[in-house]
Amino acid sequence: MAVIPLGISLGAEALSIVTLYGVYTQSQHHLPPGPYGQLIAGATAGAALSLVALPLNARLFPETSAELRATMPGTAGRSVLKSASGYACFFAVTEGLRTGYYKARLVDASRKGIKLPPRGEDPHWHATNFFAGGVGGMAYRAATLPYFSGPMDNPLVSKGGLGILLGTFLAMGTLMAGFGYADETFELDSHRERWHKLGDKIL
Repeated sequence: MAVIPLGISLGAEALSIVTLYGVYTQSQHHLPPGPYGQLIAGATAGAALSLVALPLNARLFPETSAELRATMPGTAGRSVLKSASGYACFFAVTEGLRTGYYKARLVDASRKGIKLPPRGEDPHWHATNFFAGGVGGMAYRAATLPYFSGPMDNPLVSKGGLGILLGTFLAMGTLMAGFGYADETFELDSHRERWHKLGDKIL
């Protein structure tokens, strides 16, 4: 019988992640490219994730059960603000790292007189998404620290804190790698022209 609630919980969490990606991607259609647009789109997507997860009693990815027990009172409002703050920083940091690394690779390719492969077929690009997402996950953790009820109640400073941080790096890295794959496979990146403009400026 426990398998059914577990399946529902995983399904609800998956739905919230799909909502996160969909809202982030669609929000960018109405925002200028750049860090400010990414902050706003990330905050909007994070709030949407929490609004989907809360009625379904699902955890807010990438939270753990220990974190849920240590948060401040006022669960609904706190969860929305926490998710919005965390994902605003996550996407801003991740997109900044992705753009910077891609620009550096374009410069290097230009100097060597070679052409980069399409991003969807480039293993370096997928690895970039993973590590940028992992670092962005650390930014998520930093942004959500104020939402714990106190330092002593923060699971990050407990014995399992390093495990939570490592899990966050892997989870958020995998999340961003998946988002990047979806961008290239289904051509869902709303600002795809920014990559071409980078290439035009350098090449």
